[in-house]
Amino acid sequence: MKTLVKIFLGIVLFSGFTTTILAQNSQDQKKSDPACKLLGVVFYADWCSNCKAIAPSVMNLQEKLKDKPVTFLTFNLTNDETKVKSKELATQMGLTEVLENNRGTGYVLLLDPVSKKELGKLTRKQSSDDMYKTVTQLIR
Repeated sequence: MKTLVKIFLGIVLFSGFTTTILAQNSQDQKKSDPACKLLGVVFYADWCSNCKAIAPSVMNLQEKLKDKPVTFLTFNLTNDETKVKSKELATQMGLTEVLENNRGTGYVLLLDPVSKKELGKLTRKQSSDDMYKTVTQLIR
């Protein structure tokens, strides 16, 4: 029962997380922030068990990094409607190729915000602390 509660809370929290990020993306992220040193692109879908597993760690990471030069975006690949919105976001951010080349879900790609080159990848197999270390090493 405790496991089911944790999974449910993770789904609810991550759904709120992606909604917040998508709303922020549409308002604030249409152009790259010049101070941004790292772009974290979350590949998410409602039906993805890895997404549910990684959600608490990503939310924790985002909170720890709120004052750092890191921007998080979410590509929601749940259904056709969210895929269209994600494609629009990718176009706005110059990330069309990144979206097209990464069709899986349940991970976070870490990209150089200028070149869009992949610098790293966060997965559910990493602890929150390992994720934080990976990101902070990349923004030094």
